[in-house]
Amino acid sequence: MQSGLTFIELTVVISIIGILAGIILFNYGNFSGGISVENTAQEVALSINEAQRYAISGAGNGHFGYNPNDQTEKPTYGIYLDPKTDSKSYIFYKDLNENRQYDDIGGICPGNNSGNDLCQDIVTINTGDYISGMSGVDFGGSTVDLTTSAVDVTFQRPYPDAIIKDRNGQNYEQLTIELTSGKGGIKKDVIIYFTGQVQVENTP
Repeated sequence: MQSGLTFIELTVVISIIGILAGIILFNYGNFSGGISVENTAQEVALSINEAQRYAISGAGNGHFGYNPNDQTEKPTYGIYLDPKTDSKSYIFYKDLNENRQYDDIGGICPGNNSGNDLCQDIVTINTGDYISGMSGVDFGGSTVDLTTSAVDVTFQRPYPDAIIKDRNGQNYEQLTIELTSGKGGIKKDVIIYFTGQVQVENTP
């Protein structure tokens, strides 16, 4: 009796190996995409926390920062998001005129173009991830889709509270920034509360 695999048995074995390899590669793509978007979400949350820290501590000096000898000065820092125009970056800035919105849209960054704000940095998402949506909860409890809107999140010394405001001047008690991975479409939410708390969650 001759031992060994028949052609049919060999074909079945190769097919099984191919299926298993496909499953592994698919799951690896989801896994790496999940890690990537988690890191991106944490970086966005860190930027918001940094704006809060800058404001409370009075980072900087002179006109572009907190002057400890001037008790009337209240440093205000924030981030500006406009995913409809650019879903791959957002702006970290100092609000010099304290109107709680970024006025130097289209200006050079870093730089002080209009005299109203100081752009500190354009924070770019260098992975395949992107801002896929935004929504706010107003103080009446209604949820508003802000994906096609521009939103500012600002902080002012000495308070840790976040002022969340769209370009129509509407204030919100909560902002959710939805991030999507370029691999597998995995989503994460960065949630900012008006109390200043920031957290990262899985998108429901």
